[in-house]
Amino acid sequence: MNQKLDELYGYIQVSAPEVFHELFRAEENPEKREFYLALFNYSLQSRQRRIIAEEKFVI
Repeated sequence: MNQKLDELYGYIQVSAPEVFHELFRAEENPEKREFYLALFNYSLQSRQRRIIAEEKFVI
């Protein structure tokens, strides 16, 4: 189960713009749209943290 969650998380991190952009446009429910936006933002922040860590910068 954890492996599948890790794979899903990896897919979301790599494909965030493509995945969530379509969900934003397709979703009519404002609460779900906000949820997708929060996931998208989390994914971007996570990617930025990883890049910063790889470059050995300290914030």
